[in-house]
Amino acid sequence: MRIPSVAAAATAAATALLVLGLSSTRHVGVAASSRRRNSGQAAFILRVARAGLQCSSSPSISTNRDASLPSITTTTIKSSSRGSSGSRKESASRTILWVAGKKATGDNDSPSDDKPKVKSRMKKGAKEEKKEEDLEEFLAGLNVEGAERGGRERSTGEGYAYDEDDLTDDVRAMLAAPPKELGELLKDAGIEFGDPTLMVDDDGPLGFRAGFVSIVGSPNVGKSTLMNSLVGERVSIVTSKQQTTRHQIMGVVTGGDFQIVYYDTPGVLRPNYKLQEGMMAFVRESLGDADVVLLMTDVFENPSEWPDQEIFEQMQRSVRPLLLAVNKIDLLPNATHPQGNLGKDALAKIGNLEDVIGRWQAVLPNADIIPISAHERLNLDGLLHKIKQDLPLSPPLYPNDTLTDKPQRFFASEIIREKVFTGYSKEIPYSCEVAVTAFKDQGRMIKINSTIFTTRDSHVPILIGTKGNKLKEVGTLARLDLEEFFGKKVYLEMRVKVRKDWRTNMKDLSAFGYMQQSGDAGKEVGGNRQK
Repeated sequence: MRIPSVAAAATAAATALLVLGLSSTRHVGVAASSRRRNSGQAAFILRVARAGLQCSSSPSISTNRDASLPSITTTTIKSSSRGSSGSRKESASRTILWVAGKKATGDNDSPSDDKPKVKSRMKKGAKEEKKEEDLEEFLAGLNVEGAERGGRERSTGEGYAYDEDDLTDDVRAMLAAPPKELGELLKDAGIEFGDPTLMVDDDGPLGFRAGFVSIVGSPNVGKSTLMNSLVGERVSIVTSKQQTTRHQIMGVVTGGDFQIVYYDTPGVLRPNYKLQEGMMAFVRESLGDADVVLLMTDVFENPSEWPDQEIFEQMQRSVRPLLLAVNKIDLLPNATHPQGNLGKDALAKIGNLEDVIGRWQAVLPNADIIPISAHERLNLDGLLHKIKQDLPLSPPLYPNDTLTDKPQRFFASEIIREKVFTGYSKEIPYSCEVAVTAFKDQGRMIKINSTIFTTRDSHVPILIGTKGNKLKEVGTLARLDLEEFFGKKVYLEMRVKVRKDWRTNMKDLSAFGYMQQSGDAGKEVGGNRQK
């Protein structure tokens, strides 16, 4: 590892060109961002800008040489994200470049004849010497003992030497200047930032709220319909069959003073095989990471029949905001339909809206109950208002243009699977999984190759149909939806294969994205968590 001379390091510490980059993962034209709670980052960067290379987090240092710059020292600081599983638990990298040499006037692209000449000598260390030891030794050499003894005397530190005669007038002026705030340094360098998470404290911009909202509930109560209505885009597939949603789907809504990260989850059930265990792991993970829990039910469901009493009891003990959305109220008697849209027997069993709310309030006294109709968009504004009130103060968690964190392949496979659910009956939809084996965006057209995996040989002729007519029909419907979703022509190929144990085979389930790699899935709902 090469380390620049003291003069170059001092120049680097005083130079106004400080560049901070954010490394991110992009999907579907959407960026995944770092999690919040990085309140110390701005203060850390400010300390670095003031103190040059004095860095307390033991970053890794690498030095590169460029024809137009005497030295470029790159420090990468990794900030851990809250939690460790799922895409929103990715780490964010903050990279700070100290560029020593010519002033940051925009003409650093060409070699400079008047760049400061700096002598640098150091002993070659052993290869196994750790970078942290190199950094400590280098910082020790920056202790300007020579300046304290008159300036012109050479430092006696091992392997390091400098002479004030080698410093240019510009360097001396920068060293003599009082320390600048980070904002001044950035302004001098002509650098602007669009990421609000870099320059705000833990509470974010004044009054801004952001957080994760987990939508959970029994199968077929309308979670995906609500998710799509709240987000304003089709991010979750919707059918009349139970267990349509198998994954945890993220949808982001950003307003002027808020950002809501919704998570649609599979319907809560008692798992009978590994696939359903993976689906329930998504539910538990989402609940454990939620800032607001949005429990969804409908007018037909009885609290005593909720499928997982353990999760239900955890929600009862939760210290986090709990909202209960009672869906399908348009079926009950109202001003437009005094008799409602239910038969007499069903209406006699359910009662009126007050009866439904009373049953749930008795078992969830800590919940705010909001009656809605996701399909008819009734009272969604009231639900949104309550969600925004319960969000914690926080800077945005994702860039403003973020919609979801899933890649295009995922949505292609989900749309095809939706047509399998609507095109076939009985156990076939639950025995099938769709994998996109090739996805090529060719500009005007997207070419997609997909495979439908089923558990039984007897399902193959049913899926294909006579002379392939059924598969062609399902493929046509899927292609039309894909073209609407992606906004361009789609060429779709579909094949059918048998994979008998895919619902119980851990390798297959991992390949399909159902099994979690981390151990976060079982954490309890509503535990004490710092905000």
